[in-house]
Amino acid sequence: MPPESWLDLARRLFKGWVERPHPWRPHPRLDHLPFGLHLVVGTSTIELFPPGKLDVLRFYQRHHASRSHDLEYVLCRAEGAPAEAVQAYGVVRLDPELAVRLPDPTEAERALRRDYGTIVELPRASHHVERRHSKDLDDEDPPEGMHRVSAPETEAARPGRMTVREVLAIVRRELPGSMVIGWVEGAFPQPPRGGQVEHRYYLDAEACLWVVRHDAKGKTLFQAEVSEAALRPLAG
Repeated sequence: MPPESWLDLARRLFKGWVERPHPWRPHPRLDHLPFGLHLVVGTSTIELFPPGKLDVLRFYQRHHASRSHDLEYVLCRAEGAPAEAVQAYGVVRLDPELAVRLPDPTEAERALRRDYGTIVELPRASHHVERRHSKDLDDEDPPEGMHRVSAPETEAARPGRMTVREVLAIVRRELPGSMVIGWVEGAFPQPPRGGQVEHRYYLDAEACLWVVRHDAKGKTLFQAEVSEAALRPLAG
């Protein structure tokens, strides 16, 4: 931990940032994430995404009871750097007026069908979420932590159809971030139990961070405002 608290450090790094919007602009798609992303939570941090292979079908879930906080800080640390060597990565403004439309889960399949025809059959994401507790993905499923949607280890070939592994490769390679998130979110129709709030964090192929806030009222999608300074090494 740095000499100052993580929250104080974040406030210092983001000084002047939160008063003005930082709209997202397109960036090159990535296969490798050269830094880890860390969410500031009170006096500590949570690693949302480690450095390494970037998989858009991974997400981090956490539960909490606060419906009032409206700003989250995310720091980044270059791969192999010491713990205190962090910089501002982005902020998430949890303002309903800034929400982004969450695509319907069926939009991803329709997009794939337009390009590939009936050879593509996109399965339900709920059938392929790792670490799930129950068959129905209800109540507090999935548990806190990192999860991903993945293809089965073994799969019988079907004439005239791509395998799930082949279809998911296309999803990773071609679909925009919000559409991928909409498809994965189809696995979680039931609100969190006991009035809690779930946040699911996604990282798309352009290293833009997204957050789905899920409570008793439903789901809201937010796109983080990301520092160009943090992303500059990616553009080079």
